[in-house]
This record gives sequence, C-alpha cells and structure tokens, in this order.
Amino acid sequence: MSASPEQKARDEAMFRDVNDTFVERQPVALDAPYLVYCECPDEACVEEIVLTVGTYERVRSQPRWFVVKPGHCEPDVERVVEAHDDYWIVEKHGVAGEVAEETDPRG
Repeated sequence: MSASPEQKARDEAMFRDVNDTFVERQPVALDAPYLVYCECPDEACVEEIVLTVGTYERVRSQPRWFVVKPGHCEPDVERVVEAHDDYWIVEKHGVAGEVAEETDPRG
C-alpha cells in the first residue's frame, strides 16, 4: 500500500526540519557549501546533497519547496521547479502543498 499524499508531505517535512536544524546551528556565508539530506518522502533515503547556503535559504523561503536527489520526485504530490545535476527543487501541490505550508517551521 502506497502512502497518501498527506503522509508523503509529512515525511518530507520531517527531513526539512532536520536540515533546517543544521543550518540554524551553523550560520555561514551564503555562498558556502551546505550538506543536507534528501527531502524525499522515502524514510529510508539518507542520500546527501551539497548546495550553497544561499540556495538552501531560497528553497526554505517557499514553504511548498523541497530539495531532493534527481529522480526522487513524487509526481502525484509535487513538480520539479528546478533541475540541477546533483539536486532538484520540487514544489508540493494539492493536499501535500497544504501540509507543507502547515508544517513549515519558518511559517
């Protein structure tokens, strides 16, 4: 049985919270590299992504946006906003988008 869109969004929000905790503890320059975990809904996924602090902050400025490894997009709950070689930025839609906004730690 596959997870509901709401559960997928809650799973991704959990990874967002973990990544946000790290950036709050380690303030650095916006162009500095920053290591985060993939924010896909697969609870077993622990793939790492390197992006800049500035890019991470840009993603976090949009409550429906998440950063995932290429190919980790769940089309039933999100769409790719930006595709980079090492990571994609995805945006939640529908119920998943609503959950993303409700669980946004910066909201």
